Formats: sequence, structure tokens, C-alpha cells
Amino acid sequence: MPFTGELGGKGPLLVFADCDLDAAARKAAGQYDDSGQVCLAGTRLLVEQSVSEAFLELFNRYTDAQVLGDPRDDATTMSPLIHPDHLARVEGFVERAPRRR
Repeated sequence: MPFTGELGGKGPLLVFADCDLDAAARKAAGQYDDSGQVCLAGTRLLVEQSVSEAFLELFNRYTDAQVLGDPRDDATTMSPLIHPDHLARVEGFVERAPRRR
């Protein structure tokens, strides 16, 4: 059975020269996808100097491909709310707010 230990999201993503740089860059860029709302999101990148330029090139390619926008727009890949259920809940707060006066 898979296991994931959450340690509060303050850990770095470590990138060593012998790793799959593409996978590491994709994972690092994916940290933005959840808008900081996941405890597993790393807060720092520590990249071995010998692969830093190659890693940053890939990382920038993946982050540049992300589209920040309205979560209801299909073109959006990153938005302030990371799950449709959370969006529906917040929309419900907004809809009910005028009635609470």
C-alpha cells in the first residue's frame, strides 16, 4: 500500500545530477498547481550546481505553460481554488452573503 507522509510542507525539493531532470522540473513546477493549499508542497528548490542551468530551463518551460485564471474556464490550469468542491463552497458563500444583512 502506498504511503505519503505529510510533514507540514516546509521541506525542499532536492534535485541531484543523477535524477530524471524532466520529472524533477515537472514536479517542481507542479507545486504551483495547488496554489499552496497542499501540505506536501515544497517551499524551496535545492538543485545540484552541475545541473542547475538544465533544470531551470525545463522548470521555466513548465511554469510558463501554466495558465492562471478563472477555475470555470477550461483553458485555466492554475487558479486560486484547487478543487471544484471548494469553488462551489466559496460560490455558495458569495451567493448567500447578500441575504444575511
